[in-house]
Amino acid sequence: MKPPQQIDPERLAALIDGRLSREEAATARAQLALADEAVQSAFADAVALSGEGQEGAVVPLETMRRRRWRRALPAIPMLAAAAAVFFFVKREAPNAGTYQPGMLVASLPASVSAPSTLPWTATRGSDGTPDRTTAVRIGVLLVDLELGALRGDTNMTAAYGLAALLEQTRGATAIANEFREYATTAGRGADSLQRKRMGLDASRVADSALVSLGAYIEAARLAAASGDASFFQGSRNSIPDAGSTLEAATQSQLARMRELTATRPVPLNDLAALLEQLLRALAN
Repeated sequence: MKPPQQIDPERLAALIDGRLSREEAATARAQLALADEAVQSAFADAVALSGEGQEGAVVPLETMRRRRWRRALPAIPMLAAAAAVFFFVKREAPNAGTYQPGMLVASLPASVSAPSTLPWTATRGSDGTPDRTTAVRIGVLLVDLELGALRGDTNMTAAYGLAALLEQTRGATAIANEFREYATTAGRGADSLQRKRMGLDASRVADSALVSLGAYIEAARLAAASGDASFFQGSRNSIPDAGSTLEAATQSQLARMRELTATRPVPLNDLAALLEQLLRALAN
């Protein structure tokens, strides 16, 4: 069992949200039971404030307080860590319109696999400031990375691509190193929560709206090319709003994309061609 100071913030946030499996939730509760009482109080407050706790998802803290715990750290550092977990993660959590590679990939037809090559040809230099192209490429590669992990693909093109992009981005060296390590080890030992955390870190170094747009375009491009329209059914995959900073021609293409995805039946050939054009315009 990990010592209390190593409780993973994303895992505890997922415990509140009810996103862990039975086994993962049991492990997280066991770690929490060994934490300082002040940390447990902070956790309880976070549950109450989140408004998202499901009945039965979290063991009542009063029950845990009746147990014996090991005090590994002073209360103040752990309380600070707990506060960071539940207030930073909750405030920064993605919604339907921002950063959703995992959700997008889960909606793709089973026949879709991760591309073995990058969807652009040009490599670009950078002065360290993330621009539109960097943001869109990050979104595209995060979808490809998640799709490869879901399909058990050991091709690490997306992970190496993310590392290369982030290495050129000011303030992103640490997360670039994480993606390079992920690529070097072919993702062994990484789970969906780790990829989500890495993806969130990557999305925050650039325009998050454009990262989300790049992610949506890549997922939609792969779905349309597969000939399966299920990805576009209902409203589960909303098209992110990239704001008004894009040029008129690109705004027009985005409007056309919305029109085609709302058409029934979805004209997949026309949509696939349009998404290829959009990707070339945004990521090159």
